[in-house]
Amino acid sequence: MVPLLFLLIGYYVFVDDKQAHRDGYVQQIRNRVSHTGEKEMDISIIILNWNNPLETIDCIRNLLKVESRYDLGLIIVDNGSTDDSFPLLEKFVSNNSSFLNKKFDNLKLIQNPSNYGFSKGVNRAINFVLNKFSPDFIMLLNNDAFPEKKAIDKMMVPLAQSSKIMGAGAVLFDDPLFSQIQTMGGCINMRTGRRKNLIVEGANLDGIIEVDYFPAACIIYRSQVFREVGYFDQTFFMYSEDVDFGIRVRKVGYKIVCVLNAKCYHKLAASSGGANNPLLQYHITKNSYNLMRKHSSILTLTIFVFYNIPIFVHRLITSMKRDRTRTIALVRGVVDGLKSYSYGGRF
Repeated sequence: MVPLLFLLIGYYVFVDDKQAHRDGYVQQIRNRVSHTGEKEMDISIIILNWNNPLETIDCIRNLLKVESRYDLGLIIVDNGSTDDSFPLLEKFVSNNSSFLNKKFDNLKLIQNPSNYGFSKGVNRAINFVLNKFSPDFIMLLNNDAFPEKKAIDKMMVPLAQSSKIMGAGAVLFDDPLFSQIQTMGGCINMRTGRRKNLIVEGANLDGIIEVDYFPAACIIYRSQVFREVGYFDQTFFMYSEDVDFGIRVRKVGYKIVCVLNAKCYHKLAASSGGANNPLLQYHITKNSYNLMRKHSSILTLTIFVFYNIPIFVHRLITSMKRDRTRTIALVRGVVDGLKSYSYGGRF
């Protein structure tokens, strides 16, 4: 029985990887758009802050330098910060109101009463924006992400070209000089849960690539997608909500792409305390199980669990040598993920 199960796992991994290549995870689509001079469309930009006001202020200052032919709005959401984030953001907005109001048609600072996590925090902002301003597009921007001057207009090119494209992200870089690519999006093997960070070498800088999902760090969505597909799943407190959303978008026949000539500097995991933060490790681990429970059959979920046993053991041994708290986070993540337990606080 066990050898048969591992044969199945090997088959699923091999077939899915070949299918991934055929389906065009790295397929390049070269589209160029000539603007028609029609009424300018509007984009509402949402930035979520949690206990990091100075980073958020730097992010807004960078946005003031971004040039766009589209009408822009800005919604800043303080997600229940426990520091002095909100008064500092209020002061910044007040002191710079002339510049901000000149740049953004709609400007709003919102305070959530508690830390709702990314999904619920941004969902409340999306719902507010759709009901209050009804923009054509919504841009999600991490407070630790800094798009280059022309990034927004470049991201809009494929969205203006094809109504099948529901989301367009900028290439994320590890450095402000845009020399080290962080990601161009990702693809996921839905039989093993294995994800692949997509970096296409020698890609045509005037093209786009279709991806399974794109990080919510710097992406523009057509507002229509939230009405048709729904908002982010709030059972994902933080991390994997963008993967789940991408899967749902593709299931109904739409596309998400990365625009290769649009660039954005992203301080990876800066908004959540760094890549080795135990809380981050807990949610990444738990939500990988939640994701597969949501989108898989019992057989596929079984394959996923068996496939990930050696990976989990390796991570566990490594963490035990370095950080006991991180080890506890990994174990709790697996247990809560298998129970499909939605947990938003400290582990």
